[in-house]
Amino acid sequence: MKKHVGKTDKWAVEQLLQMMKTEPDADGCVMSLADDFDDDAKRLAENNNILLMDGLKICELLPRRMVTSF
Repeated sequence: MKKHVGKTDKWAVEQLLQMMKTEPDADGCVMSLADDFDDDAKRLAENNNILLMDGLKICELLPRRMVTSF
């Protein structure tokens, strides 16, 4: 298992953009990580219709989804 330490930089978003190019119907994407993203990654994602979700945001959304599912 690999655990990234620290903020994720724009290189990860650039990789995602390359993968999106292979799917012509893709009009956006969501990337989630346990940690946070640096400012360059956030800007690049925002400019390319990619939603970045850090671990805190995921933790906020999961209980809401679980409560509304019942």
